[in-house]
Amino acid sequence: MMSMVGSGLAQETGAIKLPPSETAGGMPLTRASAEDKAFYSATDAGFIAQNVYLYCASAGLAVVVRSLVDRDALGAAMGLGRHQRIILAQSVGYPAGSAK
Repeated sequence: MMSMVGSGLAQETGAIKLPPSETAGGMPLTRASAEDKAFYSATDAGFIAQNVYLYCASAGLAVVVRSLVDRDALGAAMGLGRHQRIILAQSVGYPAGSAK
């Protein structure tokens, strides 16, 4: 389940907040090491980014992954808890010169 965040910076960037995963690789994240949590988070972010790229390619949209984002401001706008973090962001739009 995904929910659009409807105010402030998150709305301006079209941010999507995904619910936290309870398991990764069949292991409850509550018992995973910090290193494993970081690994699973990055892996999941990569899977999600790839799916966004695939959809955009099929819909004629342009997309780019961005790692240089103001994580503190965006996290606050999205209402993230202290245990949640932003790994990357993606900008999606129409290619330059294309008919919308």
